[in-house]
Amino acid sequence: MSTVAVVEPVRNRHASTRLALDEVTGTTAVSRLTGAIRIGVIIAATLLFAFGPESVRAHPAVTLCLVAVAWCYGVTTVCLPRLERIGTREAMAVGLVDAVVATELLASTGGSTSPAVAILFLVVVSGGIRIRLRGAVVLTLAIAAATFMVGMLANTAPPVHERLGWSAWWSGFLFFTGLLAAGITFLAERQQEQVLGAQARAQVEHDAAEYERELRDRLLASYQAQQDGLRIILHEFRTPVASLSALGSNLVRKGGTEETRHMASVLVASHVEHLAEMLDGLADVARMEGSPLGTPRRREVDLEQFLLAAADAAGLRPPQLHLVVTPANAQVVVDVRLRRVITNLADNAVRHSESRPIDITARAGAQEIEISVADRGPGLRPEQLAGVTEKYVSLGDSRGTAGLGLWIVEQITRALGGHLYFRARDGGGLRVDLTIPR
Repeated sequence: MSTVAVVEPVRNRHASTRLALDEVTGTTAVSRLTGAIRIGVIIAATLLFAFGPESVRAHPAVTLCLVAVAWCYGVTTVCLPRLERIGTREAMAVGLVDAVVATELLASTGGSTSPAVAILFLVVVSGGIRIRLRGAVVLTLAIAAATFMVGMLANTAPPVHERLGWSAWWSGFLFFTGLLAAGITFLAERQQEQVLGAQARAQVEHDAAEYERELRDRLLASYQAQQDGLRIILHEFRTPVASLSALGSNLVRKGGTEETRHMASVLVASHVEHLAEMLDGLADVARMEGSPLGTPRRREVDLEQFLLAAADAAGLRPPQLHLVVTPANAQVVVDVRLRRVITNLADNAVRHSESRPIDITARAGAQEIEISVADRGPGLRPEQLAGVTEKYVSLGDSRGTAGLGLWIVEQITRALGGHLYFRARDGGGLRVDLTIPR
């Protein structure tokens, strides 16, 4: 994943935040507030026309028409709040309509003597809030110019100097009021953009740091997995290769009975088959389809011959090996990874028992297979039993891949859906009980 891939989602979130913010502030809040104020101003203009001084009714038909149009216009803007969305063309159009209606109302109700001039104050303020800076300045200039002309021409009864003073005052006041509202809104938007920009940059930096941290963790985990895989492979190949070497030497040497040589040949073939299966597992790992612990492969075996071959791969053979299988000549379907479990247990027993006998018993039940490996070695203290299968924990003298054998046993047993139990053996030594579902 590139930096762009990290930044783009943040930019999208930033844009979404801006759109959501505009939706809330531009449509929901400002639009409804402006609409409510507009309706209030129309109500005030209606009351002014009905109960105000006679001067506001100099052109009653025109004023009444303007009030009616204002009511229709006000209700429409309330029902369609999107028309007042900040910074849009619709908002500019609404501002122009406000200005025209208010200016016409000012002209029809007395010009320089009309109290309706106050409405223009609200028009320029709302325009400065809803319209972008340039449009707000243009609208304010237009309202100021229209106010000046209305003040000079709508009612010629006051002296010219009075109309001139009134027009200049109100046009200037409206212009600077609109300019102030637009400037404050512009500065507020700039500050908001800076805050959002700072938040977006902070989020980008945070996401980039998180990505780098995750990438580093993945790389370290991948490196550790490779190292673990190599250690497991070395550990698993060491014992069957050593057994093959010993069997090969025995076959090459002259002597021995025909039965012994035949048994050695059978074991060599079994070991070669087992190594081939392990190589298939490694091929799966290379294709990212498995793990160094192997993939499930089930086949039917003679349980006694299967256990003999697994123990022989660890260098455990009669008479040191005492093997009892119940029932005799049991044929079972097992995952071939079970052989690696037995080989590792036998290897552990051989290393700690020296030349003392090792007992392997097995019972093929209807639902599960029970296997026990018991030695007469030094055994383990009760407090050592809980941690005996931890990775890289070795409770005896060993070299190279020490601390992996019993960890592999536990991992494969779990993968097979079985259970593993370590306990002290009566009379000294260690007993390992294993149950695997059929």
